[in-house]
Amino acid sequence: MQLDIAIIGGGPAGWTCALQLARTGLHIGVIDSLDWHRHKVGESVPSALQRLLCNISIPLLESPAHMPILGTESYWAGEHLIEDCMVQAGGAGWRLDRVVFEKMLMAQALEAGAIHFDALLHRAHRGSDIWQLSLDNGEQVFADFAIDCSGRTNILARRVGAKRVKAPPLVAIWSLLPGEPQAQRASSSHTYIESQDSGWWYAAKLPDGRWLAIFHTSAVRVRDFRMAPELWQRQLASTQLISQHLPEKAPQCAELSVSDARTSYLEVPSGESWAACGDAAISFDPISSQGIYNAVATANMLSKVLCEGSRGEAFERYQHNLAEIRRVYIGRRQAFYLSAFRVHRSQFWLTQNFDPTTY
Repeated sequence: MQLDIAIIGGGPAGWTCALQLARTGLHIGVIDSLDWHRHKVGESVPSALQRLLCNISIPLLESPAHMPILGTESYWAGEHLIEDCMVQAGGAGWRLDRVVFEKMLMAQALEAGAIHFDALLHRAHRGSDIWQLSLDNGEQVFADFAIDCSGRTNILARRVGAKRVKAPPLVAIWSLLPGEPQAQRASSSHTYIESQDSGWWYAAKLPDGRWLAIFHTSAVRVRDFRMAPELWQRQLASTQLISQHLPEKAPQCAELSVSDARTSYLEVPSGESWAACGDAAISFDPISSQGIYNAVATANMLSKVLCEGSRGEAFERYQHNLAEIRRVYIGRRQAFYLSAFRVHRSQFWLTQNFDPTTY
């Protein structure tokens, strides 16, 4: 199969790229093995996503599958704060049903003419003027250009020797907790954040009524939780704020999942006939709630670059814009983490308060 552009990985970044590029008449293929049964964390998005989707002619978040976030309540560094969405720029954000959202993006891309290869990339080779991509189902795909949308794993970028810069380890260990009966599901539309000595919690009710509780901590603490899940449950119960909002009948021994949550980015996010966007280019600490927005926004930026006649200057602008996004984000993250360190004074917060100029 010969393509103009092959996209490695679907998700919000991959399918947004595919949609935007397919609309221009380019022959686009997305290589992604779908698994709609695996829960993906990172469902909170700012109101700015609604405006971005409107600008690139993608259906707005009006499906009953998604729900507005009416505010944030936090107990951070010993200070209790409540922020209503009415005082936030742009108004309420959204809590997404990730499966519904990504299926919508995929359907839009396929309707625009993109092709889906339900497989994983097995091998990638760049010849004199074309990519040869071997898939794990035996198919061969050839493309003039390749986009890495494979997230933090950088399946394509690693094959061309691109370096990924990583901040100190931050691990998210999380569980889905049963919610209340259907009649009570609209009772909580806030996001809850709380810092503790060994990390910080995020909790929110999902659109399907279940609760998601995530603890962001060190790899050592995660190892302890995985050996004894009841320790995670006890630490959740010890929270000053979040424990007051969770369902009363939470499981005694939660089923825990683990995700990498640290800041990382590609030192150079594009090169000869390839580029990266979304988490593959830069991944944010979950404290920012910018992961999905970043995926769609950087995919939109990269799509515009690939449609320009003079790509050299356009790619320089793309790299500059990503660097500026990183600079602003790191500054804001540092402010949050430094305030927690000043109160908790623990090894975890000391480790997380890295100097942004050193990485």
